Amino acid sequence: MKINIWIRKEEAVSGKISKFYNTAPQLTSWPDYFQVTVSQEEFAKLVGMEKNDSMSLTSSGRSEENYTYPQFVEKHYKKERKSDWLVEQYNRNRNQEDWVETREEIPYIYEKNPDTGQVYRRKSGDKHENREKVSVGVAERDYSGEKQLEQLMDEMKDKTGGEFLTWFHKLTKNEQTKLAAYYND
Repeated sequence: MKINIWIRKEEAVSGKISKFYNTAPQLTSWPDYFQVTVSQEEFAKLVGMEKNDSMSLTSSGRSEENYTYPQFVEKHYKKERKSDWLVEQYNRNRNQEDWVETREEIPYIYEKNPDTGQVYRRKSGDKHENREKVSVGVAERDYSGEKQLEQLMDEMKDKTGGEFLTWFHKLTKNEQTKLAAYYND
């Protein structure tokens, strides 16, 4: 894959790139900029470099650092991340005792076909062919564990403005209706 970037004419000649743009820069000095094509590896290095550094290119357009792709990935992408987006999304509407710490602990991945509205689930790491169809609907919900008005009122009294909205939206429609009917009377 090749990536087009815009750099200053002097940097194109010297091979030392200190700043680049993904579109033609909207500066008064725009005539001093030229579009060049770099490889994905070189672009990743440009994105990863610190603001005051520059990257030196050889006459062939390759960077002076030579290492294999696995070494590049290890150096630039295998850094420890504090958080994982998928794990955060999985934990976001669950009680803290049900939270997971890694992707491997997530029991199922749910996918929805936007064209048909069908929902499928599969085990993490399984192939697409091993998924199973899941039927999700209001009629299939179990309302046996619904809270009565007194219990809802008791929970609600400790909620602040922001907490209340989140708490209210997690209630079933019947529980929301009970509260609304109580305050509308």
